Amino acid sequence: MRDAIDAWAQHQLTHDLLAVNSVTAYQTQLTLVVDLLPPPEHASASDIRAIIKHARARGLGDKSVGVLLAALKSFYRWCADNSAAIEALRTVRGPRVKVNSRLPRALTIDQCWQLLDAASARNTWLGARDAALYTLLWATGLRVSEALRLTIGDAGTQRDVIRVWGKGDKERAVPVLAAAWEAIDAYLIALPTADLADEHPLFVSENLVPLSDRDVRRTFELYAKRLGFPPDASPHSLRHSFATQMLNGGANLIDLKELLGHESVSTTAIYAHVATDRLVEIYDNAHPRAAA
Repeated sequence: MRDAIDAWAQHQLTHDLLAVNSVTAYQTQLTLVVDLLPPPEHASASDIRAIIKHARARGLGDKSVGVLLAALKSFYRWCADNSAAIEALRTVRGPRVKVNSRLPRALTIDQCWQLLDAASARNTWLGARDAALYTLLWATGLRVSEALRLTIGDAGTQRDVIRVWGKGDKERAVPVLAAAWEAIDAYLIALPTADLADEHPLFVSENLVPLSDRDVRRTFELYAKRLGFPPDASPHSLRHSFATQMLNGGANLIDLKELLGHESVSTTAIYAHVATDRLVEIYDNAHPRAAA
């Protein structure tokens, strides 16, 4: 089972494009209960509940148990599409986690502009690259992994939308603002080579090899520290910023779900709470009777 977990984790990283942190969290939880995992063809709901009970006895809270259950579902789905475990897992409900504990960190509009200005101020092709990547993430709500999967050829195709590959290798069309294309064009002009093939990844490192998720996080942290952003801000915050700002601007959840590539509108609904919180803050600060 340990070898199967390792193979599954690698598949999540390379095929389903899950973030490294997510895969690590899933793999850690599965490894802790590896000796309890039933073979896929013989698993039952009682087996899965026993694993959850064991996890709670170890002191795992609702959030960690939810991670474990998500990992179990993903792992057994990967093991065998029609295994008994998948049927068993459908009957096991995860713990309810309070929405407030899951609210994403979104940058303000001012912070987004500060980030773009800081990248542009580097006055190098690497600064142009960062500005292009951050502009794209803010303008489209793409996951970092989705943006890093874009190719040089994608930058030369029809420019009202781009086709991206998201979680589960699912394709979707995403509108792109002209400002994002302008930033990408500026980056390509500044790029110190014109020899990259159309199928080569669009965003590259200083050595002209494909930019990694870790590279993006490391560079963002340097900007964030310099700009005084909250410590939990990350490149993914630009996706959260896109979502909350779209809702604040009047977008509906169904359309936002499609733009973000979510499986369920319930996942997208978390941003409605962020947007509402922001509206309440504006109301409290603006209404003359709010402080009365």
